[in-house]
Amino acid sequence: MKKNLNIFLTIIIILMVGLVFLNLPADNTEEEKDIGGVMYTQKVIILDAVTASTTSTGINIDGAKRVTMLLDQDYVGGSGYLATTTYTFSASVDGLTYVTYNKLIDNLANSNVQDITRVASKVADDGADYILSMDLTNDIFSYFKVIATTVTPNPLASTTVTVTALIDY
Repeated sequence: MKKNLNIFLTIIIILMVGLVFLNLPADNTEEEKDIGGVMYTQKVIILDAVTASTTSTGINIDGAKRVTMLLDQDYVGGSGYLATTTYTFSASVDGLTYVTYNKLIDNLANSNVQDITRVASKVADDGADYILSMDLTNDIFSYFKVIATTVTPNPLASTTVTVTALIDY
């Protein structure tokens, strides 16, 4: 009985140490993962209800297999004038030098004869939400940034911009 308990405790310790070395999160609130630590999905809020044009910090996606982003723009106050936000993205292999990323995959309906629609940016009108993905099948890089440029014609109106990413490792 004591030998079985020692074996059980040893297995538990090995599993716990393995999770620490894999750097998996301790809870499942923002990330989904399988028990073996082979793959997991991380949810990252890149821009959180920002009200002015801004550039995010570099988001580390080293080793990611897929990245999909939700671009959310909400109109707040003012009358008769809608704001427009242009989202662009830059990518980096070293976290220091960033280059505009022109191969975002847009969530557009295509006919059977069309290829995937790739865009360099996405222009969002007030209240619109969009989904964009990165082509990590053909590209490898370690970091990316989101640049949100908002134009509000009415000074009394404002727009909040939120960008959330799901990153599969």
